[in-house]
Amino acid sequence: MRQADLIKYMEELDSPTCARLRFEVSKEHGILPNEVRFLGRKAILICKRSERGEDFSVSQGGVNYCIHLENETPGVQSYVLLVDRENNFVAQTTARDFIRRMNGIAPRPSDDVRYGPYWWVDSEFNYAGSSSRNRMVDQPPWLNALE
Repeated sequence: MRQADLIKYMEELDSPTCARLRFEVSKEHGILPNEVRFLGRKAILICKRSERGEDFSVSQGGVNYCIHLENETPGVQSYVLLVDRENNFVAQTTARDFIRRMNGIAPRPSDDVRYGPYWWVDSEFNYAGSSSRNRMVDQPPWLNALE
């Protein structure tokens, strides 16, 4: 199946009439703070850039939910879409490709009970570390002393 170019659909995705997964279902499946929206037979996990950095949190629950929809519904394609704070297109990949890119890296458990486990990724879907570009966590000073 040919992959959709989601940049063409940004205005439609941002529209209040775009179908969205109900908040209660998103909460139940650990999708928050991401959001699942639907365009025809496309399930799209929308992940906004973090408020204090250049990276994005991608919820394990959201990716799993989209892949489940793809597995259970013939013809459905699932995507992970990265957007900036103003909902402008940054990057996209399929949900399955996202899992391949994480290559067995365990998602980080959330400190906030409202959210499920997630991965931090950069704008090219590369794993961005254990925290939102927090150098003290991702590159502790003692690591720099090793040569």
